[in-house]
Amino acid sequence: MVLTSECIDGKRFKANVSGRGPGIGVGIPKVPLIASETYGTFTVNDYRSSVDPWVLSGGFAWASIGVSIGKRDASLGRVRVGKAFGNNPDHGSGLDVGATAIFGTSTLNGGAWESCTCESK
Repeated sequence: MVLTSECIDGKRFKANVSGRGPGIGVGIPKVPLIASETYGTFTVNDYRSSVDPWVLSGGFAWASIGVSIGKRDASLGRVRVGKAFGNNPDHGSGLDVGATAIFGTSTLNGGAWESCTCESK
């Protein structure tokens, strides 16, 4: 995953993070899909006032249930990346029906600081 922090004090961090662990997924039986895929963006918040990429290492959890058909989706889920938490996905797209749960660890595999101008919220 590539996670980009908010712009704080003229800088942000673009982090390369991996989440690994055992998982389980279920779908509706007999749905005539050869392959399915859903993708989207998600936002996590570490509730800190400064950018600290190291909070992204630690526990990893992804739990979601949903339906995606093209650009329409209905989903409910949570994600944890280290000490940052959020809902997933913000915008889904694909072709899928099912539920997924993954629990393991996340690792910060590097990244880069970038200069930025702070956008208003």
